Amino acid sequence: MSEMKNIETKFKSKPKMKKINLLSVVTLVAILMAACSSDDDNFNPNPEPGPIGEEITKTGKISENETWTAENIYVLDGKVVVSEGATLTIEPGTIIKGAEGQESLASALVVDQGAKLMAEGTPSKPIIFTSVLDGIEPGQTTGTLPTTDVGLWGGLIVLGKAPISVNGDVQTAQIEGIPATEDYGQYGGSDAADNSGSLKYISIRHGGITIGADNEINGLTLGGVGSGTTIDHIEVVANQDDGIEWFGGSVNVTNALVWSQGDDGFDADQAWSGTLSNGVVIMGGESGTALELDGPEGSAATEAGFTMENITLIGAGTSSKYADLRDGLIANLNNVFAYGFGADATVSINGADTATELANDRLTFSDWEIVLPEGVTMDQVFDGDYNQGDEVKFLSNAQAVGSQGTVGANMDVFSWTFAANKGAITTAPLGATITKSGSLTSDETWTSENIYILDGKVVVSEGTTLTIEPGTIIKGAEGQESLASALVVDQGAKLMAEGTAEAPIIFTSVLDGIEPGQTKGTLSSSDVGLWGGVIILGKAPISVNGDVQTAQIEGIPATESYGQYGGSDPTDNSGTIKYISIRHGGITIGADN
Repeated sequence: MSEMKNIETKFKSKPKMKKINLLSVVTLVAILMAACSSDDDNFNPNPEPGPIGEEITKTGKISENETWTAENIYVLDGKVVVSEGATLTIEPGTIIKGAEGQESLASALVVDQGAKLMAEGTPSKPIIFTSVLDGIEPGQTTGTLPTTDVGLWGGLIVLGKAPISVNGDVQTAQIEGIPATEDYGQYGGSDAADNSGSLKYISIRHGGITIGADNEINGLTLGGVGSGTTIDHIEVVANQDDGIEWFGGSVNVTNALVWSQGDDGFDADQAWSGTLSNGVVIMGGESGTALELDGPEGSAATEAGFTMENITLIGAGTSSKYADLRDGLIANLNNVFAYGFGADATVSINGADTATELANDRLTFSDWEIVLPEGVTMDQVFDGDYNQGDEVKFLSNAQAVGSQGTVGANMDVFSWTFAANKGAITTAPLGATITKSGSLTSDETWTSENIYILDGKVVVSEGTTLTIEPGTIIKGAEGQESLASALVVDQGAKLMAEGTAEAPIIFTSVLDGIEPGQTKGTLSSSDVGLWGGVIILGKAPISVNGDVQTAQIEGIPATESYGQYGGSDPTDNSGTIKYISIRHGGITIGADN
């Protein structure tokens, strides 16, 4: 489609969320109300909400700023292009599904040069790209398709203005997978610090649809993406082609995992000059090469090298290569741990130009550890077109180990992934219980994979901002009178606690067995006074005896250094609170208090 129509959106209206600006002192008290019932013991304070989301189909170009929200499912009908000057924001937990369609009709999300994608998921609320054939629903993270279901839609393509190295040393080129007749799809330029947005905690599944003979779309394609772009915690699962492929650019990527790809795990071309730090490739039975790494295509004027460090490669017992190093590769490959590969697997030096870079120490290895198949020696692993004597450049930096390595990726950071959920890797459990007490004097964020315990009064001090992610659970500890637990936002501090309809922020008691990802607790509405509450103190005018401007809030002794409220600023801003549920509080702190 050489002329793309403006974005079409098909959806039903939904209620708008109200925003609360805290302009004065507010003491939040949870009041549970129920209709009359003949059996109060059966009252459920947390009923299941009715459906609030819709399925929204997107097609064509996005030319204005737009936000996709987690209560809906978004269907990509063909190529959906975020155009130059536009920003697409995707909320944590949002699910995007690619429609079926071969070749020119293949579905994909394309972030064009000069556009931005702000897609920041969280460990418990990753943003998920998958196929329309996947039965996954809002609020879920595990889909219904196996890893054998590949090539069901396209993928995610991000295009920037950072330098590339292509034949003829031209600054820009057309990305593979998008016909040159389209008015989008160019990548490359002269801005190494170009910013295409922020991608965090994103899982891309079941893509790589065929768009031509031996031509499929990668899970994540990065064409000329600049170092101003943030890419962190990315997972690609069951993609028919490569997992992640860089075409030049200078973007850095951290914490990336590819599982069961049809071709290569990590693929770098055209003089990408960034760093991949903490990466994992989990090979499937049909996978090609774990690392397929190419050098610059242009002249010496466009040469650049990259670094891959802290990498774990997990084989499937096949003849797939550990690494295929080609076309004059310039790179540093450090701290690599590999196991599970077949006896024919190699680290291959491919071509005379790559042998030259190895000889000139522009292709380097350090701290490789490999669990070798039975009967295989390390000198059999290093293969290819290298000059005699240069094998030592690999062999002196690689060693055979037993079942455990001392290098490679930190696997625990991938606890949030689909791969971890399905047992493809072993990680530490996601989330922890974190106890808070005393004053918060520097900005911090509480995240939804953890449970936070308030041990006594936890005070957000003047000048400090506490941010609480959607879906986070905070529990107040037991304790009477001066030991009562509460969250206090003092004058001059801010609380940024913005839940969502499907992921509210929940304050409750430590006696409540609610866990991360849940909204229903284990206590009944008769369980009251188990902890304190939430107290927010501002600087707006009050009216008290003596017409003084400020006073000490009830529940906090006057001897404390915090607890004052009131003032002369009616527009005072204590932050934002949205979709918050406060349960089982109101503990006794004194007689009739």
